Amino acid sequence: MAQNRDLIDPGHRKERMPLIDAAKGFAILLVVLGHSVQTYVLDFDHNLLFRFIYSFHMPLFMFLSGYITIKTDFFSLRIKFNRLMIPFVVWYLLSYVLTHAYQTIPFTEYIVRWIKSPDYGLWFLMVLFWCHCALAICMRLRKYAGNFSFLLVYLAICMIPTGEFGIGLVKLHFIPFISGYLIAKNRVTLQKLEKPAMLLSVFLFASLFGYWNRTQEPSFIPVLKAMFSLRGINYIVHFYRYLIAFAGIGLSFFLIMRLTKVDIAYTAFRWLGRYTLEIYVLHTYLLGWNLGTGYLQIFSAAVIALFSSIIIATILKQSSWLNRLLFGQKPASAQASIG
Repeated sequence: MAQNRDLIDPGHRKERMPLIDAAKGFAILLVVLGHSVQTYVLDFDHNLLFRFIYSFHMPLFMFLSGYITIKTDFFSLRIKFNRLMIPFVVWYLLSYVLTHAYQTIPFTEYIVRWIKSPDYGLWFLMVLFWCHCALAICMRLRKYAGNFSFLLVYLAICMIPTGEFGIGLVKLHFIPFISGYLIAKNRVTLQKLEKPAMLLSVFLFASLFGYWNRTQEPSFIPVLKAMFSLRGINYIVHFYRYLIAFAGIGLSFFLIMRLTKVDIAYTAFRWLGRYTLEIYVLHTYLLGWNLGTGYLQIFSAAVIALFSSIIIATILKQSSWLNRLLFGQKPASAQASIG
């Protein structure tokens, strides 16, 4: 990636970064494909495509969101709140009608369930906002603790005695987010490591992916249980899941780098990367249309949902207040991304 000078100083520039746009386009395609598999495959947890996607796709998005973060302080959190939390709230309220949830659950119970477990809604937006809040605290503490502030804040998050209200998801995703932020800030220093890191990621992902499962322990754990305590096993599981996630992130950049040589594909992914938030909030309502059966059904539903989301978003954004409420953007904004 060193030859892509558009990435050299991502944390301090306002113009778009083509390679990062392409990576975001790749990531949102994985999101839509993953949800398409969930929609059309009964035993989706054993589907190879689903397992591949879910082993790293949301850590990839968190990493990219941290990477493109220019600055986060307590003043800028107001902007982050408008961009992330307003769509998070509005779309959950709309979903009460759009998904016909009103037929099965009282509105008060619907709201309480969502507050305690934001994964019932567009959880990524809320968790990303909490990550920005944590980063703002890191920046405030940095003048006292230096780079140790990142570790101190992460440990403090881990010590919060609950996983509700999105805290559990923050514990899981803060590391990819802050890793993206720190790598972007130190990119010039780390350039020489990029190619070896990507090659190592490809090797690690190919070697370790076969053990991954979303709802179960890695398949090598039964062998280790006879050798380690339960507490030791838990550490190994956490380390393995992070290792797979970061290997998947490196693999993603390896693949995107190959795509830079294919103009049509690279341009397509860069284009998708400009509409990640719009696609994220809309696509689940649009996965009902498809063609064929099997993988043709899965891929056709994903493609239809992708393009339908962009078309519908383009129409809705003609209204400045809908643009702000639904997509967290100011009326003049023309560049969309989850980050």
